[in-house]
Amino acid sequence: MVPASLTMEQLLTAHTQPIACIIDQFLPVGGLSLLVARPKAGKSTVARNLMVAVSHGDPFFGRATTLCPIVYFALEEHIDHVANEFRLLGATNEAIHTRVGAITKGHVAELLASDITEYKAGLAVVDPLFDALRVDDANSYTAMNNALKELLQIARVTNCHIMVLHHTNKREGHGGLSVLGSQATTGATDHNAFLTLRSDGRRYFESQARVGTPFECCQVQFDRETHRVWLSNNVPAPNEESMGLRLLNALGTERLTTTEWRSRVKGRNSEKGLAMVQMELAGIIQRHEQGRQVWWS
Repeated sequence: MVPASLTMEQLLTAHTQPIACIIDQFLPVGGLSLLVARPKAGKSTVARNLMVAVSHGDPFFGRATTLCPIVYFALEEHIDHVANEFRLLGATNEAIHTRVGAITKGHVAELLASDITEYKAGLAVVDPLFDALRVDDANSYTAMNNALKELLQIARVTNCHIMVLHHTNKREGHGGLSVLGSQATTGATDHNAFLTLRSDGRRYFESQARVGTPFECCQVQFDRETHRVWLSNNVPAPNEESMGLRLLNALGTERLTTTEWRSRVKGRNSEKGLAMVQMELAGIIQRHEQGRQVWWS
């Protein structure tokens, strides 16, 4: 279908209201967004907090929400884990329609559109992005752009906001430069949110917006008993070039020996060793031993 050609008068007369949002100035109706973080940084926890807030019509990170049914595709998590996480958040019988487990890539978009339509969902969350796209090369701009436009078209047609969860790359970077894959990944979206895990174990949340108002960088507080999250305002982010952050970026999702890990980051071994110990004590990384062999993950 080809969009109609409108004069400026027709355009301005027909569209006089600001775009509606599921979460005020954050998730536009009929839009597409990314929630990006390194593995195990807590993006799934943040997303589930977001869904529970929307399902109750409660504020999320200080912004008003519009109560609506939700569709949730958890494509790589264990169903018992997902159930327990929602249980901790106090969920009981909310209108969050969930599919947990792997779905053939070629069927995800079609099934997502069907579920959104069936449940009249205003919000859909897909975790993770690459398990949902028909893409073999994530660095191909054309392939990623076409795949994301398929999700965006579903959002536009159904008036449902689709949020997809995604990983950062292993290079040091900030904002859109930290996103794994082609730049088309961030270019096709309306709002991109970033959750950063620092070397001291603290997490920070910020966003970049084409539609809406971006979140300034704020620390994320986490309740270990209820798994609820909230923002602490006016907390500055620590130095992006900290040794702990460089070590985490170098480790990524791999399991490395101490020597292998140290060799990937420039700097004094004493400083690296101190950062490793601090991250181990904070529970950010794990130390594994087998005889004299020591490795980290």
